Amino acid sequence: MSESTPLVSTEQKYNASFVVKFVAISFALATLVTGMVAVFLNTGPSLLVDANIYQSDDNDFAVVVAPNLRAWGARQVGTGVPLWCAIFMGADNKGMYQVGFIGMMVRQVLDIVVETFKERYYLYPAYIGAFSICAFALYNV
Repeated sequence: MSESTPLVSTEQKYNASFVVKFVAISFALATLVTGMVAVFLNTGPSLLVDANIYQSDDNDFAVVVAPNLRAWGARQVGTGVPLWCAIFMGADNKGMYQVGFIGMMVRQVLDIVVETFKERYYLYPAYIGAFSICAFALYNV
């Protein structure tokens, strides 16, 4: 019988620093809380979701506020899943943290692109700030 090689090396375990854990937990909680509020309470941060009033397709007198809010909430929760995996399942694996932070950074870049189309440039500092925090944490992984 031959010995099998483990998929993950058990020789060198990664111990995430306080900063890396703090940023991961902060972003994971932020995406979870804002997403769940949107999904279950149908409300959310008006700066981040399309909070305009729309006329309903089937009723001329009904208005719909932020028709994409619950879907936004579901996607918001989904973006935090890699960080939850890093926190709970991959504490000994650098790759889990890297995937989580890179996912958040990609999200910020795409949010900037979307806000550029909408000409909402005043949101740039928030997205650039979030990107910078994730980049700093990624550098420290």
